[in-house]
Amino acid sequence: MSLKTLSARLQYNGGDRLGRINLQKLRSLRAALGDDYQSRLIKTPKREA
Repeated sequence: MSLKTLSARLQYNGGDRLGRINLQKLRSLRAALGDDYQSRLIKTPKREA
């Protein structure tokens, strides 16, 4: 894997370490709210990952 490809993968997954952690937390929140009837009351960023 080239450095350019690795860099692109890291940016797609949230960039730096803190960004990746936050993106994973957002993914987990969306998964938890998937079947929750109150999920329409919580606004999350539109970015899909």
